[in-house]
Amino acid sequence: MAVRADEVTPGEFFMAEGQELRKVFRVATDDRGITCVWYQCKAAAVSGQPLLFGHTQANPPTLDRFIAGCAYRLSSPELDELRRRGILLRYE
Repeated sequence: MAVRADEVTPGEFFMAEGQELRKVFRVATDDRGITCVWYQCKAAAVSGQPLLFGHTQANPPTLDRFIAGCAYRLSSPELDELRRRGILLRYE
């Protein structure tokens, strides 16, 4: 299923290509009117790994580019399963 722009909000998790787990950190529109997304990511199959920024903080992807790289937004049951498996850490 496709990701909608209104789903991309801080705190939401998405599954991206290559089984990359992404957590939206910030969404903002710059002075040119371009909406950008700051996100943290990690492998969705490796337990105990912390989230790290998936881009340089000075050059985040546009909202359209972020959406294009995501397959779907994770549901609460999917997040619970990732926490049970130790993929998502308690504080994430």
